[in-house]
Amino acid sequence: MSTLLTALALAGVLALLFRIVRSGARLALSAAETAAAGGLAEVSARHGDLTAMTERRIAQQRARVARRKGALWMILWLTWLILPLFLGWAEEAFALAAPLWLLPKPSILPRSSSHQKELPGQDR
Repeated sequence: MSTLLTALALAGVLALLFRIVRSGARLALSAAETAAAGGLAEVSARHGDLTAMTERRIAQQRARVARRKGALWMILWLTWLILPLFLGWAEEAFALAAPLWLLPKPSILPRSSSHQKELPGQDR
């Protein structure tokens, strides 16, 4: 029984580390998208293109929301990885994390209007 628990705990630690890396990548991409959208909005404002400026401000806001969401997920995964070590139930907590391999993984790319592909005949 102890060997099974140890194997599940190892799989759980790897699953948590994988989720932390993916969350960090998503967080970095969201930060870059926020900076890019903000810069493009300023350029549009200087050129007097109010429509593009508004669209880029909306994209910037969506990227900020995605960045906050990514940061919260990363904090959750880090807490799940670190807290059980100090509380003395690491093996059990990490074994509970093993099924994370079976759950769908969110995309690393943030969901924004610039990443969505429009199908022919599809109205937005």
